[in-house]
Amino acid sequence: MAQQRKKKREYPRSVSQWSEFSFNLFIWYIEIFGSDQPDDFMDVDTGHMNIDIEGYAPDAPATAPLPPRFIYVKHHPHAKKFPEFIPLDGGTSNPQSAFTPNANLAPLHDERPFKPFLNFADYKFASKCVRQRMPNAQIDEDLREMHGQVYSSDCHVSFKTHRDLDQSLAAARFHSETLTLDFDSRDFRGPFEVDIEFRDPWRIMKDWVCDPTLAPVSTWFSQEKFLCTRGIIEYSNPLYGEPWTGKTWREVDNSLPSGGKYPSCSLGLHIWLDKGLVSTKVKMHPILFCACWIHSTTRNASDNGGSTLAGFVRMPDALRHVDPKTVKSSGRAEYDRLKRIIYREVCHLVLAALKKRSHNGEAVKFGDGIIRIAESMSRTLAQAPKNPKADRNEHLKQYGLHDFEHFLREFSNSDPYKVASYDCLHFFDGGIWGRHLWVVIKEYLQNNGLASDFNQYMSQFPRWRNLKHIQSPTTIDYSEGQTFLDILKVFDQLLKYYKMSDSSATVCPPKIRILLGLEVHTNTRLERLHDAIGEYEKICEEISRKHGKVFDFLKQHFLGHAIDVFKSKGIGRNMNTRVGEGFQQEVAALYKKTNGKNAEHQISVMDENEETMARLDMLVDLWRRSQEEDDELDLMQPAMDSTAHWRLGSPDSQVRLDVSRDPLFHDFNFRLREYLANYHNSHLVSPQDDIKIEPCKVLYTEYQSMVDWRCERDILRCNPSFHGLPRYDCLIFSAEDDLLAQSGISSAAISRIGSLSIWR
Repeated sequence: MAQQRKKKREYPRSVSQWSEFSFNLFIWYIEIFGSDQPDDFMDVDTGHMNIDIEGYAPDAPATAPLPPRFIYVKHHPHAKKFPEFIPLDGGTSNPQSAFTPNANLAPLHDERPFKPFLNFADYKFASKCVRQRMPNAQIDEDLREMHGQVYSSDCHVSFKTHRDLDQSLAAARFHSETLTLDFDSRDFRGPFEVDIEFRDPWRIMKDWVCDPTLAPVSTWFSQEKFLCTRGIIEYSNPLYGEPWTGKTWREVDNSLPSGGKYPSCSLGLHIWLDKGLVSTKVKMHPILFCACWIHSTTRNASDNGGSTLAGFVRMPDALRHVDPKTVKSSGRAEYDRLKRIIYREVCHLVLAALKKRSHNGEAVKFGDGIIRIAESMSRTLAQAPKNPKADRNEHLKQYGLHDFEHFLREFSNSDPYKVASYDCLHFFDGGIWGRHLWVVIKEYLQNNGLASDFNQYMSQFPRWRNLKHIQSPTTIDYSEGQTFLDILKVFDQLLKYYKMSDSSATVCPPKIRILLGLEVHTNTRLERLHDAIGEYEKICEEISRKHGKVFDFLKQHFLGHAIDVFKSKGIGRNMNTRVGEGFQQEVAALYKKTNGKNAEHQISVMDENEETMARLDMLVDLWRRSQEEDDELDLMQPAMDSTAHWRLGSPDSQVRLDVSRDPLFHDFNFRLREYLANYHNSHLVSPQDDIKIEPCKVLYTEYQSMVDWRCERDILRCNPSFHGLPRYDCLIFSAEDDLLAQSGISSAAISRIGSLSIWR
């Protein structure tokens, strides 16, 4: 049992304003229409193993025997759903059953799911043009050839030019507005005009909520999940995963009215706003929305249900040309304040539709055909210390804060002081590790003449899947968090050549990063994280004493609050800005398709077209499956015969064991014959029989994850010559039911004896 530290750090009671931020916003729905029959709004999920329970009582005894190991899911009373018992032994036909919100999909009766297009041919042509981001000239040329009977005498596409296509796609166009801000200071004098292109956020949320294709991956009520390992329901080990498993969502649901005509629910919205380079000279400021009630596998993807581009902010020309590094200290403070005002006013404008509904609400019929009602949570407000302005600003700067009124003050269901969540990408990867610990280690290597050797070892490190090699890492002065994470993955293995290998400083950071990045947290894992943080704090004291490093900075402080954040909002993936950072690459790709003039508007048009087509693709695919017209399923065919849980693929040419010079098969010829003689007498091999090996580069495996207990499918790849160098892969597994299972996989091969027997 981990020992609790006596001192617990507290947040300073002031409002923080970030140039890059993310927060949760809960929206309130009220009743307008519905049914009088209770069954019409009973949100019952039959996709999981719902054991019959007498009456509706979350803690009522089960009338069927419980599995020896299972996850107990306790739904919020507003959901009006029976508790679920998800068995963890014996496998399951649904690999996502343990954590997929819903398994059922409302039937789709629309005979024309490709609306607003006139016919299916228009939809297919539009999908091709949008997916390939074809220029207008190419679209017009293709249409002329199709209607000119170049390809066929019968063309069903009704479009004549690209303008006809644009009219059909104009379903969710952006609004364009200009903000005029009066700002008067010694170095920056207004007024300043800020151009904004944005979508109606309420319409975006309604599209998500009402979309029947997203209903199976949506959860609109909080849940409590518990890991039970003794065949009985026990509450000692809760699970924290998606946002709706955290305490914050549950507290909001608890504050909603109960016993009404319709169930009440709340919706969480993740908003991301930051600047990014789209070329070597151009910066853009996109705004992204993510629906927290959609499962992360869909929410963090790029298709329908994923993060949506909500708008662009075009900074005033007077600010776009300012180099902040050249501004004097007094002017820099005013420059930073002006940018914060711009961000605040942009949020006021873009989120205006949500502010009103957070207080008054609106009725919506959800994608599963159920009407739900939600209300707001109370807010907690505080003020900065009542000091003179200069002293107050200096005091707040020590905590990375500013004397600034947060725009969330006007929203119900939102607490400005709980906005800051633990983001591993910036707080740990690019913060504690990249900007601080790695700097100390790099200086140690450079001062002791070890940097060149370290860089050489880094370049020679074996190639592994999902491991990016960083050339000469000690020469990097500035980079993004992902680069520092790639260094963190291997640096402790490389430092074993130096005296620093005796220090726990090389082991503790990777341990903490692994625990921070787990897909599911339990009390046991959080206790281990608590102990690791305590060990890390002792290491920081040692580093400060030896190297003079000061660890008094905000991101260091946030590490102590990570556990509380995970319990409140779920795992770190829910707050990670990696999805938003990755979107900058997509914006950069779209920017290359523009002519550089008013690029924000051109990118907005292209993105809204792709958003429309992604939603239509989901509907059309569902419609075709419901009509049983999709006869050819794009399924991966096994390369060869497979066992129950694994199979090999991508075979190379066969080689004889007795002539193979590969050190991997050294003495394997003798050991294989001995194994067959001892354990498989029916397959004895005579000395004159040849044994051939067929090496394989791919291993397909199915297993139950020990991290989140899902049944996963993974593809392991290895290659003896991947761009001239060998590449490896690995899987840590436990096979208690298979006495012949290997403890590690160093190769994948098929042994052929004669023409009958095949051994893997």
